[in-house]
Amino acid sequence: MYRLRLTLILLASFFALTLPAQKKNVDAAWRLVGKTESVDEARKLLKEAMEDEKTGSQARTYYVAAMVEWRSFEADQRKREINPKDASVTDDAMTSKLLQGYRYMLKALPLDSMPDKKGRIKPRYSNDILSQLDAKAYDLYRAGAISYAAKKYYPQAYDGFVAAAALASNPAMIRSRKLLPDTLLPNLYYYAGLSAFGGKESRRALRAFGKAEALGKHSENLYLYSMAIWEQMARDSVNLQQEAQDSLLRIATRAYKHHGTTQPDFLSRLTQIYIATGQTDSIMSILNRQIALTPDEWLPRALRGWVNESIGRTDAAAIDYKLAAENPDISSKMLMRGAHMLYRTAHARKDKITGNVRQRRKAGQDLIDIYLIPAANMAKRAQEKTTDPKDLQLIRNILDAVDYDTSLLK
Repeated sequence: MYRLRLTLILLASFFALTLPAQKKNVDAAWRLVGKTESVDEARKLLKEAMEDEKTGSQARTYYVAAMVEWRSFEADQRKREINPKDASVTDDAMTSKLLQGYRYMLKALPLDSMPDKKGRIKPRYSNDILSQLDAKAYDLYRAGAISYAAKKYYPQAYDGFVAAAALASNPAMIRSRKLLPDTLLPNLYYYAGLSAFGGKESRRALRAFGKAEALGKHSENLYLYSMAIWEQMARDSVNLQQEAQDSLLRIATRAYKHHGTTQPDFLSRLTQIYIATGQTDSIMSILNRQIALTPDEWLPRALRGWVNESIGRTDAAAIDYKLAAENPDISSKMLMRGAHMLYRTAHARKDKITGNVRQRRKAGQDLIDIYLIPAANMAKRAQEKTTDPKDLQLIRNILDAVDYDTSLLK
């Protein structure tokens, strides 16, 4: 019994010593708030407090930690105002203090509303936390912009833009909303998406782009980056290929709705997915409507040629490809596709020529005139439009094959 009592006394003494010690750490750190030469000391004290079971779950610990970071940040701002070339102040250090303080404030806020032992909720720091956050929104935005310009995309630029957007979209943040109006919000999320993209954080980039779009951002680049992310994810993981295809279809549909054929990638991607999924009637309807709207454009007609080719309508495909090729702006890729299709059609029909000598000669000349000569012309034009080594090799292969079959048919 005596030993048990002694053990309990020792344990009680231990907890009595350790718990106040961590509270003393927080108190000591609070006294160092604003003392720039003591920031590292304050951080060390607070790190120990955060690792403690009790003080690590108290709002005050994180509130004090945030104030240490932000007061040091504000001191750096004053130094910059006095001497913009002050070497003791760096963008990286200022951004780190600002973002770390923001994270601590977000940690402190919910802890400040935790019920006590009697179930009562008595916030102590919440009003000041909200006020402090409201005052820092524009600084967070600037930190994001400065980090982005310095190519510190993730987490610095991303966190800065996202934090600023979160505050500016909060109705309670009056100052934030005045400095960062609703018209700026889509761009904040857009640049957060670009920052995450630059930092190879694909899912975060997609979420940010999605928020930007939901707020009214419909730029070509937003859709192009979103598509590029899903394309890369599909290449990286077989398990994501179906999700990627579904997502690409939705993105390309919205992008085409907003931009039409001004950016060829959108309608091209729609066509590719509809062909891959066997929905050729649907895409044919879209392409026919687009051709009626813009009869002089090469893209919808060339894409209709691709659809016709995919379902075996080679004569219709040949007509579409050749009409599209009349446009001087047609892409090298589409010229290559048309040239290859025309060559393959002639090559397949070459061995099916029948009849007497005169009939065979005429049929052979028809293949040359209708398919092989246009194929060669398309391939040569494609050659002039590209510098890609792989494409150039494919073009040479097509031209060699066309020359060989032409010699056989003559």
